Amino acid sequence: MRHGITSTTFAALLLSFTSLVAAQNETLKFEVASIKEHVFNGRGGGFVGTRISGSLVTVSTSTLKRLIQNAYQLQPYEVACGPAWFNDNLPTYDITARVPDGRTPTDDEARQMLQALLIDRFKVMFHRETRELNGYTLVIGKNGPKLKPTSGERSGARISIGTVRRTEATDMSLSQFIGGLRADLNGPVVDQTGLDGRYDFQLEYIADPLQANAANVNTTAPGLFTALQEQHGLKLEPMKTQVELLVIDHAEKPDAN
Repeated sequence: MRHGITSTTFAALLLSFTSLVAAQNETLKFEVASIKEHVFNGRGGGFVGTRISGSLVTVSTSTLKRLIQNAYQLQPYEVACGPAWFNDNLPTYDITARVPDGRTPTDDEARQMLQALLIDRFKVMFHRETRELNGYTLVIGKNGPKLKPTSGERSGARISIGTVRRTEATDMSLSQFIGGLRADLNGPVVDQTGLDGRYDFQLEYIADPLQANAANVNTTAPGLFTALQEQHGLKLEPMKTQVELLVIDHAEKPDAN
């Protein structure tokens, strides 16, 4: 007796495989989403960022550029162009969205749903291209590193946001630590120290010296470059490097709902 796959069985298998691929490639979307411009009440201190609570995803006080950064896991310098208002601090948006089936999404699923929301509601269109940008290499200072080997505590970081930044990080590599400073540097950073250990960091610096002077901030904290040298024995040197950017071709302010 000859055994084999009949044409009917093959067709059924092909249909099953096609359905599986289609399901895997189906765009993840929120079941429902409300988008409103944030109304500042003058008191400050409110939540800023993204939260996942069960099937509910909330975003508070976020510009469109920051939404795109979060959705595609990009640094500010990796998102370019956009409409005239794109790089402004206003407007900011509050988003309340619900995940289908009442389930709790993973971080990756939430980002995919946010990407779909940006395309659907903000009409975001973009392309990717590589450009040469100014950046930095991280090297060891002339007097050697002043790094504290990790105490073995759970890896994590705490950042005090303000004119004077205070950053505490535990059990991190140099690349991970300096990655958290890229927003202030506004450019790529390449670790060339050759140090591959895990460390605990404490760093205090003025994020924007010009802003601090204009606001008459009374502090002895140095700028970031000096702080890295004095507090950790590390040095940032200018360089140019090729970076892939997400270039925004079109975006619109969403209709109020």
